[in-house]
Amino acid sequence: MEVGIEKRVNKFWAVCERYLDDDFLGELEAKFDGWQYRSGLDEGSIVDACEFLSHLRFGERLSEYLNSLYKKEPDYPAEAMLKAVFLMDLKGMVHYSDVIQYLSSHKDKALLLGFKRDARSGEVLSPKYKNFWYFINKRLVKKGWDTVFRLLREECVIEGRNHDISIGHRVMEDATPIESHRNDKEASYSGHYKVKGYKLDTITDSDYDIPLAKMVLDINADESKCFILQHATLLEDGITVHDTWIDCGYCDYPNLAWAGINGITAHHKISSNWVYNPKGTVEAIKREYQKYWKEEDFKADADLDYMLRYLYAHGKYEHVGAYFRNIAMERYAKNPYAYLKDYHLRNRQEGRHGYWKEQLRLEQRLRVKGIKKVDIYLTHNLCTILAVALCRIQHGIKQKLTSVAYIT
Repeated sequence: MEVGIEKRVNKFWAVCERYLDDDFLGELEAKFDGWQYRSGLDEGSIVDACEFLSHLRFGERLSEYLNSLYKKEPDYPAEAMLKAVFLMDLKGMVHYSDVIQYLSSHKDKALLLGFKRDARSGEVLSPKYKNFWYFINKRLVKKGWDTVFRLLREECVIEGRNHDISIGHRVMEDATPIESHRNDKEASYSGHYKVKGYKLDTITDSDYDIPLAKMVLDINADESKCFILQHATLLEDGITVHDTWIDCGYCDYPNLAWAGINGITAHHKISSNWVYNPKGTVEAIKREYQKYWKEEDFKADADLDYMLRYLYAHGKYEHVGAYFRNIAMERYAKNPYAYLKDYHLRNRQEGRHGYWKEQLRLEQRLRVKGIKKVDIYLTHNLCTILAVALCRIQHGIKQKLTSVAYIT
């Protein structure tokens, strides 16, 4: 009996010695000593993706959500698994097996992401293919990825406030085509874009290029239907939008009316076939409002703001939308040059979509088929952009927050 105990004790210390390998720990500590934070903003601060992600801190709400995905402590921590997804996107890896093989052959990088050692063998537990696949496609199903996106966005906004960065006050919305896998039967062909695929509609902060809302649609779908839904999610999450830049495709009366009564100034092009709508005059608004004088919530002394909100609530979108569109047309008539100069800020949104496509190789790496799986794929890539921005904000960076060209 005593011999058995002695053997167990000796085995225990042998495991500890393997776990605390002096050479390996010394090598790793040396690397950490030389790894002060590098932002990856330019050629002078090029940084390894794992090193960069090692400096990323998740907030309490996101950490709690990730931990809730497991009933017991997992072999592969949820935060490390999420960072492994970011690693895949930042390195432009196509297949899950690419990530698995990379972490398996670079154990020090796996430790940087937060993967741990086996308590008995001391070996670094980098994830297996089936675990990584299950994390992306099952644990974080569609709703899960949307939750991660919203929580990362929330952390960017909160962390930004702590560093005098106002995120979400000035935004841009636009849609871009995403060319699908050639064998994707759900994808449609667009005569406008001349490709088969889907459409990614995003709202992005106009000052810091941070993605704030997103929807994936059929490539021939009307993106104007996204406007209220996308902006409403920001308001619901406490993000106060003051200005939004959009193209004419979003400028129908319901959208302009919704933006106006919610205190959002819409910056848009004035279409050549638009004419001044008399239904949007102050006098017409007052006359339309008076028709509801028998209603209980009718106010005889209502101001214009109340009337506009009231008419919108009663479905008078043309009257309310025309009021705000007429104002824009008057601004354009007074100074066309200044109006168009302001409007053309939205070109940055098109450039931002092009940048994401190029740097993350969004279309070249797309291997999944069907709009649900494409949505997951695009969402976790946008989460990667948010993670990069969050990490930089946490370290006091205020420029090029979403640049990924020098994170290798």
